[in-house]
Amino acid sequence: MRIRSIVIVLSILALAQGFPAFATPRLPRSVLDVVPPSEDVIGPRGYMRTLDPQCLVWPTANLRRRIVDIAVQEWAFFGSHTVDLSNTGFNALPPNVGAAQGVTEQGAESTADLDPAMDTTIAGYWSATPDGASVLRTQNAYWYAAGGQPTRWAAPWSAAFVSWVMCQAGLGDPRQFHRSIAHRDYIDQAILARDRQDPFAAYYAYDLGEQMIEPGDLLCDSMVPAHYE
Repeated sequence: MRIRSIVIVLSILALAQGFPAFATPRLPRSVLDVVPPSEDVIGPRGYMRTLDPQCLVWPTANLRRRIVDIAVQEWAFFGSHTVDLSNTGFNALPPNVGAAQGVTEQGAESTADLDPAMDTTIAGYWSATPDGASVLRTQNAYWYAAGGQPTRWAAPWSAAFVSWVMCQAGLGDPRQFHRSIAHRDYIDQAILARDRQDPFAAYYAYDLGEQMIEPGDLLCDSMVPAHYE
């Protein structure tokens, strides 16, 4: 089964609507077989380093379901926070496309504070990317300068999160999904995959409106205002 990509997971934002913000522990691995990201790093702030990522290569039969399950579990682990763009004038989708997909509300300014206890989780996301160790070295310098106290992350980690989800979902072969610290790398892979009809790539890129959006698709927009980058 090939996942259609419309060039991040809007369905997750939709699931977030109307739920309270409280942290939920991850499911036991006997229920959802996912290696917690914190197990892929070692050491305290200032000296933290990544271990070898435990990426999986699984059949794609239930891949969409697994991608969504893993992403939702992480969303719940961070407290099930929602975002709301209803009064900002910002639209992630053009109105005609949003209406065609049944999207009536688009949201997105998160008011959630970042919990320092999540440092090892976020560092674990970086471990799933080839350049994650380098990013973590930079972050260690920030922590070291701050005497080991919590600091903001020096680099945005959204692409690392997507890469970690794909790593755990079963797209461990880079021919299937190019894990990266930058969104553009796996978007470029999806564009080339469609052009070349690459039989290994899990994602093909489509313009909005070419395909129906389904859970597990990636939605990407290059025209995002600076405060949403």
